[in-house]
Amino acid sequence: SSTRNGLLCAVFVAVCVLITNPSANMPFSDGFSYTKTALDFTRTGHILYNGWATAMLGWLIPWGALFIKIFGFSFTVMRLSMLPIDAATVYLFHQILRRFGINSKNAVFGTLAFALSPIFMPSAASFMTDIPGMLVVFICIYMCQRALKTPSDRIAVLWLSFATVFNVAGGTVRQIAWLGALVMVPST
Repeated sequence: SSTRNGLLCAVFVAVCVLITNPSANMPFSDGFSYTKTALDFTRTGHILYNGWATAMLGWLIPWGALFIKIFGFSFTVMRLSMLPIDAATVYLFHQILRRFGINSKNAVFGTLAFALSPIFMPSAASFMTDIPGMLVVFICIYMCQRALKTPSDRIAVLWLSFATVFNVAGGTVRQIAWLGALVMVPST
C-alpha cells in the first residue's frame, strides 16, 4: 500500500509536470547555463565551466549528456530528462513520511502538498539542480531512518556509512546537500 501510494503520487506529479507543457525550446531561469555545460560535455567529453553556473554541477552533467546522446539536443529534452528525478524525489518523500509514522492518507496529502507547491513544480519542469539536490538530501534522510530502525549496531553503521558516501558523491550536484553528511548523519 505504501509503495503503491508513493508510486501513484510520483506518477500524478509527473503527469502534472507534463500538463504544464514544458516544451518551449528556450531555457528557463539558470537552466541555460546548466544545459550548455551538459551540451559541452556531450560534444567534448570535458566539463567546461562557463562562469555562470555554480562551482559544481556534479552528476547532473552526465545525466543531461545521456539524454542529449539518446534524444538529441533541445531545451525540451533537457527539461523532460528531469522527470525520473522528479518522480524519484516525490516517491522518496512519501516513503520518508511513512517511515516517520505518518498515516497513509496524511502521507499522500503531505507528499502532494509538497510536490504540487509553487516552488517544486517550476523547478521540476526545469533543468536545474534544485530537485536533484533535494533528492540527494531525501536519500540521506531515508538511509538515516533505516539506520535508526535496524536491530544491529553494525548494520546501523553500515547504513550511516552508505548515507555519508552517497551524500558526499551525490551532493556534487548541489553543495547544500552536503549538510546530510555534515549534520544529518552525525545527528543520527
